This record gives sequence, structure tokens and C-alpha cells, in this order.
Amino acid sequence: MHLLFATPEIAPFSSDDAVATSVARLTAALRTYRPASHVKDKKNAGENPVESVAVVTPLHRGMDPDALRLARRLDSLKFKWNGKNETVALWEGTTPERVRVFFLQHDGYFDRDGIYADSKGRAHKDNAERFGFFSRAVVEFTRKSVLPVDILHCSGWTTGLVPVYLDAFGGDELADTLTVYATGDLATAPTYTKKSFDFLDLPAALFSERALAQDGRLNTTKSGILFSDFVALPGSFYLDEALDGEQGDWIADALEERSEDAFGILGGVDLDAWDPSKDEHLSVHFDAEHLNGKRRNKAEVQHIFDLPPRPLWPLLTFLGPLTPAEGADVLADALDQLLEEGAKLQCVVVSDGDADNKQRFYDLQQKYPAAIGLHYGTDTALEHRVLAAADLLVAPAREAAWNVRPAQAMRYGTVSIVAATGTLGDLVEDWDGTSELEGDAAPGFVLENATKAELVATIKRATKHYGDTRGWRPFVEACITGTDLGWGRSAHEHVQMYLELIEG
Repeated sequence: MHLLFATPEIAPFSSDDAVATSVARLTAALRTYRPASHVKDKKNAGENPVESVAVVTPLHRGMDPDALRLARRLDSLKFKWNGKNETVALWEGTTPERVRVFFLQHDGYFDRDGIYADSKGRAHKDNAERFGFFSRAVVEFTRKSVLPVDILHCSGWTTGLVPVYLDAFGGDELADTLTVYATGDLATAPTYTKKSFDFLDLPAALFSERALAQDGRLNTTKSGILFSDFVALPGSFYLDEALDGEQGDWIADALEERSEDAFGILGGVDLDAWDPSKDEHLSVHFDAEHLNGKRRNKAEVQHIFDLPPRPLWPLLTFLGPLTPAEGADVLADALDQLLEEGAKLQCVVVSDGDADNKQRFYDLQQKYPAAIGLHYGTDTALEHRVLAAADLLVAPAREAAWNVRPAQAMRYGTVSIVAATGTLGDLVEDWDGTSELEGDAAPGFVLENATKAELVATIKRATKHYGDTRGWRPFVEACITGTDLGWGRSAHEHVQMYLELIEG
């Protein structure tokens, strides 16, 4: 099979959102996928059903073709758009993992300060038209490309119109091309006015509640759900939530029509980058059989945050962002109550977020200087060191389409406390330390609801387990040696979906 990914960005060329890294990692894993490592049947060992994988994306401002070593293709895309003849220049490059990337250059739509918003964070007013044009150009690229394309994999709300344009302009050449719409931004994707639809060069009949409109506004996410052949959401728990209406009634209604064509597939983590036995950011390495290094990392992090060394106290961490969606306010209130009651624990925060929550944690630090450590801002090296040092990661999110932190934390034997929402529900299973783990998730502690009272009770339960040294070690070992959450596993599940799509 031949795959083409349509994405608004891809690392390392452009990266403003998690989609850039996810597409880069998934396409790399698909290119080198080998089924023998993920299935019991070895008779087809070494045969990769993915014959080719490529990416098409805009050439954004700041992307210098010479500096990026891109090659200009002689053939440009030419098509009519709103009655005008448009030309899109084509450039080609490769990712470090040798995935081919095609860049679409159109200065009118893509030469902007930011991919989605200007330097002040204000969304570009013509985003619907910009990404509608991109979606139209993707179809034209697919139609005229020398590359065979069996499946167009569309990433996020910016590509929700690709299946629509494929139906409208694909012609006989793309009659057999299939589409997958993958998104994790169901509840947060923007919508646009009827006037924005008028600039999309689509039949007026499509602006209806049965098609592209939602409550009288253009909804590209709904478009992707209804017009694609398959829909892929980040995890089965997230899919179930969406079908139950927790992401919105309109989402449940749209997905209900496509329930037999909807899949829940987790992304992955870079197993090499997040590996305590060789992490370049750690001064002391360790693994499941040599856990003394984790204790030494803990002492170093306590020193970095100017916290007194407390080897017998659990060290918690929150890696944000500091927003209500991530439950930052719930954690602040819970910590305040626990420390007021005399709980013997410490918590370090490496994150950024809204001013109110930053102030709440600053006030906590002033009140409990021996228990709270803060670092506001992004620091990748420090995040690695904190995950290696912490005993517990706390993620009491109210919503979590794709929260990768527990998957990273478990690589370091750091046990997670999470709310049962989004991908967190797939990543962590509530465990008592003795019974058999039921699924593929890592052992941890799960809140049914992200409330102060439940978080306080769950932290108390977790710290009680931590106090039993012999009983705590199975948690740590099961995290490090347990579930494979690498991109290879995600690629396997995507391949099974693609095969079902082609064979069906």
C-alpha cells in the first residue's frame, strides 16, 4: 500500500503543535515497520505492507529551501480557485528518518508570521480559506503526482476538508483513493462563519447541517468525520468518550453515523529518547534491575529545586500546562489541603500556563518552601531529569485528547496518578500492587473525576503504597518493563486499520 499524509506541519521543518512530532514519528515508524515484531504469526516476517509513505505540507514563512536542502520540482500545481488561476510551487525534502516530504509554496496563504496565528497569538482571520486552499491543493497534488497513493491520511482540523475536495475534484484518477481522518482536537477545533465557506470554492449545497455546517457555522472537523472513509481518534477510551457525548452532542451524533468506521489508536513515545538507561540528560542512568540510580536522580532534582533531601518522602511532579483543562487548579487545592494536614511529600512543577494558576503555585511555594519546587517555562532537559527523579506523576486532567506524559513517565519507573479521561484512560490502569494487570496499560492510580476531594484521597492512597518499600518496587518495575508504547506499536495498529480499509 502507498500512503500520503496531509499535515499542516511536520518536525523538524515546522513545529507549532503536537501534530508535527506525531506525524514525523508515525511516518518514520510506518516506513520501517516489520510485522514480525508485533504479531505471533511469523510466516510473513520482514514483509512490510507499506510500500511507500510520504508527506505533503505547506511551506511556511521562515522555512528557507536552501538551508533545509529542499529540491525545487519543475512541475507546479495549477488549478482554479474561486474563479482565478492559482499556481503552487513544489519543493521536496526528507526527514532525518528518510521520509519524503513535499512542500506546497503559496506566499499568499502560507507566508505568515505563524502557522495558525500571528505573533500576538491572534488566529489568522482567513484560516478557513487558507487551509481550505491547502486541502484543495493536496487533492490536486495527489491527482497529478507521480507517486501512487492508496490512502490519504489527513491530520487534524486543518485537513478536514481534504475528503470533501477529493469527492468534488478527484475525478476518475482518484476514484480508488481512500481517506483516513485522524484528529485529537474534537472539542477544541475552531469553527467559521458562513462567509468563510463562500471562499472555499465548494457547492453551496454542502453548507448544511447534514454536511459541513454545525449550528450555522463551518466545521471542518465534522467534515472530516462525515466525508472520510475511516476516522482515527487517539485511543479507545477517547473514542468511547466521544461516542458517549463527552466531547459534545454534535460529535456523538456525527460519530454515531460512522461508528463502524471509527478507530481508537494511541500514538507513541520515542523509546530511545525516553530511556533511563541511556538518557543523555541524566547524570546517573538506571534500569528496572538497578534502581539506585533513580534515587540519586531524585536527590539531584531536590537540590536543583532547593528542596531538603527527603529520600523517604514521595516526590510528585506535574508537567502541565498550568491550565484548568489539565487540572492545575485541582492539584493546587489538593496539595494545599494535604500539606496543611501535615502530609510528608514534595512536588515539583515544570510548566507554564495562565497567570492565575502560576500565582496559585507561587503562593503554595511561599507557604510550603520545603515541599514545593517551581520552574515556569519549557526546559526539555529538566523535564527528563524530573521524570527520572519523581516517584509519582500527577495528571488530574479534565480533558486529555493526547497526554503523552504518563507514557514517558512509565519509562522511568514513575507511577502516574491520572483522571479517567482521554488517552489517560488508555495509558494507566488502577492497581493495588498485587493483582494481575488486566490490560496493556501501566499500573497506577486512577480518579473517576478530577475533583479536589478525589485527588486528595488518591494521593493519600498512592503515598501509602509508596511507604511500603517492598510493595512499591513492583509498581516501578512494571512501569519500566511493561507496556510497549513505542511508535512501532502505533504503526502496527495503523497498518491493521489501513489493511481493513483497503480490503473492505
